[in-house]
Amino acid sequence: MDYSAIHLEYLQEAVRAAFWRIDALKVFLRRCGVSEKALLNLTKETGKRKFLDELFPRIEAHSKGSQLLAKLQYEILNISEFTDLKKWENATELITEAKNAQAVLRDCVAKKQDERQNEKDKQRRRKDAEERRSREASYQLTQNKLKNELDELAARIGSQKAGYEFEQWIGRLCSLHELDYRSPYKTTDGSQIDGSVTILDVTYLLSLKFTKSPCKPIDIADHQDKVKQKADMTLGIVISMSGFTEASKSRASLAETKLLLFDYSHIYSIVTGIYTLQEVVARIRRYASRTGKCYLSIDKFAEPT
Repeated sequence: MDYSAIHLEYLQEAVRAAFWRIDALKVFLRRCGVSEKALLNLTKETGKRKFLDELFPRIEAHSKGSQLLAKLQYEILNISEFTDLKKWENATELITEAKNAQAVLRDCVAKKQDERQNEKDKQRRRKDAEERRSREASYQLTQNKLKNELDELAARIGSQKAGYEFEQWIGRLCSLHELDYRSPYKTTDGSQIDGSVTILDVTYLLSLKFTKSPCKPIDIADHQDKVKQKADMTLGIVISMSGFTEASKSRASLAETKLLLFDYSHIYSIVTGIYTLQEVVARIRRYASRTGKCYLSIDKFAEPT
């Protein structure tokens, strides 16, 4: 701890006021670590105040002065019974003076601790802000990269190679949004799942359509069958970059359906930062729960449903 001049003055006064007898002060200082050589100068002729006036600058200048000052402060603040002051006629006045000096020192220490804590809090907030700016910059950089990649893929929509690359792209999008994503896999019965993502403990099986033509009803039915074979909390998301026919939307919206439908506008709203992936999923799912319809266009997201 750093000791300002006023802090040292309060500590010195608290030490002086706590003891009336020279011998009692010597015992206290000795137990705190003041050397016998230094204590030789504490006599009735010298007096407590003059001795302490000379002692404290020497302690402050010593290589281990901070430890000794800390010990003196700790001990003086923890005195509850001023036994050396009780033996005198003016004991009440002496004890009151000692407690007042102790209280002033305690307030000084508390203020110092508050200042240090405030500085720590300020540094922490500054560090948090810097880290947040760094994360935001990294997020924005990755998001821009994903958008450029998607634009490049869109120019090759319909090719099998672009379809595989789109699967990988979806995985990177999920990672950007810090979601638990599983890459494409085959089930035990040989069915192909184009990946899965877990949001708020709900797992969504993905069906990805990177074709030039809209998604057909048969594709919707196929994914519905895959989802129905899984646990109750499993839902499905069909992403068709070329959209859906009206028949496909109707097929997905049958009773007890567990599908949500995304087209290119949903994906671009995510990759351009208008919505997060989690927000798009939540909005369409809420719409489906209230209306039984699994598709909600981006331009109607702001409308109440």
